[in-house]
Amino acid sequence: MEIERIVDVTQGMSEQIEILRFKTDNFHGFQRELSYDRTNALIRAAKEGTFIPPIFVGELPDKRLVLIDGQHRLHAWKMSKFPLKAIVYPEKSVKDAAAQFVATNAHGVR
Repeated sequence: MEIERIVDVTQGMSEQIEILRFKTDNFHGFQRELSYDRTNALIRAAKEGTFIPPIFVGELPDKRLVLIDGQHRLHAWKMSKFPLKAIVYPEKSVKDAAAQFVATNAHGVR
């Protein structure tokens, strides 16, 4: 049985992570629209030394990486590198990753 692993986000990894947006892929997409205000707030917070929580990534059987939670953190990291971890979970399908997104956002605390 595979379990999650925690890794540093790298440039190569960030380029591999797929972000399935609801507007562009209604069948599989589940990520909301990106907020640049939120992204910029995260960049400021990281520069001030605030801890930025890890992103959640699903790894599919074909080794594709699908973002489950943390699109604003990932986008902020791409714009202004800071320490960022990813928790990578094995997922059987995009549908399972979408279900994980719903569960995370329904029960998570911001």
